[in-house]
Amino acid sequence: MPVGNLSTYRDYLDVRDVAQAYLALVASPTHQHLVYNVCSGVSIAGTEIRGRICAAMGIPMPATCADPTCYRSVDAQKVTGSSERLREEFGWAPQYALAQSIEDAVAYVADA
Repeated sequence: MPVGNLSTYRDYLDVRDVAQAYLALVASPTHQHLVYNVCSGVSIAGTEIRGRICAAMGIPMPATCADPTCYRSVDAQKVTGSSERLREEFGWAPQYALAQSIEDAVAYVADA
């Protein structure tokens, strides 16, 4: 299976946590800042995400081949956000661990 650069690290977040952060922002009549990062604050490599998905599906990791045409020259090696403003101002914090998010997504697709 051709893939892009799986050695990069990204900050992943469950969409349910994203929705809760957005609701907190929309429900507030005032904001101390113009910009808020909605993120977990933890970066995970693409290779680890692939491994966790395969494990949740109960399948071996497929052979992959890095396809340079899928690489983006502007990709940073590591991207990690800080949700400090959301935490301090609204008391928001992610509620879903990445492992739970992956398990729930795999179960949802299996039931579809």
